[in-house]
Amino acid sequence: MLYKSVKNLLTTILFFFIFVSSTNADFYVIPVVKNINNLVTVAKTNADYTNLQSALDSITDASSAKIYYIHIAAGEYEVLQTISMKPYVHIVGSDKKNTILTGAITAHTKETASIINGANNASLSEISIVNTSAIGTYAIGVYNDSASPILDNLDINVSDADVVGSTSNVRGILNENSASPTISNSSITAVGDINGVAISDRDGSSSTISNVTAIGTDKGISTFAAYSIINHSTIKAIDIHGLSVSGEMYIYNSSIAPIPSASPSCYNCVDEDGLDLNASCSSIP
Repeated sequence: MLYKSVKNLLTTILFFFIFVSSTNADFYVIPVVKNINNLVTVAKTNADYTNLQSALDSITDASSAKIYYIHIAAGEYEVLQTISMKPYVHIVGSDKKNTILTGAITAHTKETASIINGANNASLSEISIVNTSAIGTYAIGVYNDSASPILDNLDINVSDADVVGSTSNVRGILNENSASPTISNSSITAVGDINGVAISDRDGSSSTISNVTAIGTDKGISTFAAYSIINHSTIKAIDIHGLSVSGEMYIYNSSIAPIPSASPSCYNCVDEDGLDLNASCSSIP
């Protein structure tokens, strides 16, 4: 009954996120109090549902005029297959240290190789996402295919040496086909034998990244025919380069290691030793 009481309390409060950004400015999250009319709860006991998939399945009429909120209580929830977010449904955990979605999901198609698939006009926050993967071509934490969710206060870890094949890809967040997510206040790690990248933007995508730690086996952040804006972040690769740029990348007030082989645009950035980098993210002699 306690969780039901908490649900009744939550129906009067909503933290609605407004992001203010510009090329040279920081990104802000502004809380606004608003009434919640459509709240669905997830918990091990005493809630509407015991897993996120069932909670999403129950929502069939979400729209700009009828926005839903799913609150997930603290606990570890096993994910057996990819969960797809829905437009106009915002998913919030108790906090990212204690609300954990975990699974061992890989596949030969990207849309079925992730813990979460993103959606437009939706958000995901205060959750840990863990994909320990199995055997397949791809292993992904969050996959955004033409989707632009708000991803805030997440802890994403994708790791495994069992992902096999010549095109194997381990990705914390993968954005493709004009996806434009906002990623903030998060830690993202992708570690594997082959091609581990924390955040990957591809094929016309344009992500906005702020206050993020991105660590990958091969690269922290990569772009391919894409556009990224990065601010107040730590970008690190374990083996190769902190960044891979085949597109446009603008980085502000961030730390990068190792120094990238490509030349993004850097402003007030440093290497892992705190030494200043020039405008092309190279060490200053």
